[in-house]
Amino acid sequence: MAARKNAAGLSRDVELLDHIVAADGAPSSVSNLAAQTGRDKSQVSRALSTLADAGVLDRDATSRGYVIGWRMHTIAAQSLEAHVAAASRPYLRQLASAYGETAEVVVLRADETIIIASEASRHALAPYARVGAAGPAASSSTCRAILATEPPELAAAWLTPGRIAEAPGLRCATPAKFAAEVARAREAGYSIVIDEFEEGVVGCSAPIRGPSGVAVAALGITAPKFRFEDSLIDAARTVRRLANLISNDLGSAAGKRTSLLNP
Repeated sequence: MAARKNAAGLSRDVELLDHIVAADGAPSSVSNLAAQTGRDKSQVSRALSTLADAGVLDRDATSRGYVIGWRMHTIAAQSLEAHVAAASRPYLRQLASAYGETAEVVVLRADETIIIASEASRHALAPYARVGAAGPAASSSTCRAILATEPPELAAAWLTPGRIAEAPGLRCATPAKFAAEVARAREAGYSIVIDEFEEGVVGCSAPIRGPSGVAVAALGITAPKFRFEDSLIDAARTVRRLANLISNDLGSAAGKRTSLLNP
C-alpha cells in the first residue's frame, strides 16, 4: 500500500508541537527544537514559519522563540476536554476548599493519566496540580475509576506487561488482581490508592460520566499520605458525589465519545 501523501511531514510537525507544548509556555528556539528532534535547523525553521503563518504557533517578539498560537487555542476550546474542564471548575474549588488539598480532573490516554483541570492545595507545596502533567496510569486511582465504567472484561486486558513496567509502585500487578481492584471501584463508585502512584502519596478518584454511562474523565484528590490518609475515605465519598454532579451538568457535550479506551 502506498504511503499517505504528506503523512511524514505532518508527523514531523506534530513532533515539533509536542516539544513546544512540553516547554509549558516558555518560548522554544529553533536551535533547541532542532537538537531535540535531531533535524536540520533550516528544515525546522521553515516548518515553524509555516505553522506560525497558519496561526498554529506564535513567535515571541523578544526571544524569537515559538509558543502555541491562537488557532491551536481555538481548536482546544472546542474539545471534549475543554467542556469537561469548564464544567468541573466550581466543583474543583469546592473540593479543594473542603479538604485543603490538591483537586484535579484527569483523563486517561493510553498508558498515561493527564491532568486537564486542577485547583491547587492551600499548602505551599502542591506538586501534583499542574495542568498537562502526566503519569503512569496503572498505579493511579484515576485509571481504575475510569475503567470501572467500562465492560468488566476490559480491565484485565488493559493491564499489559508494558503498563505494569511503567508503574513501579503498582501493588495489583497481575491482570486478575488489577481487574479485582477495578471491580471494587465499580462497586464503591470510587477508587483509592496508597503508596502506589508515588511512595508517601495517597489519592482517590471517581468517574465523570457522559450520558452513555462511560467515563470521560475522573475527579480526584492527590495528597501526601502523612497529612491526608485519615481523611481518605470521607474524601472519596465527597469526590463520588461531586463527580456525579459534574456528570449531570455535562449533558450531551460529554456524550460525544463512547469510550476513552478508543478515543
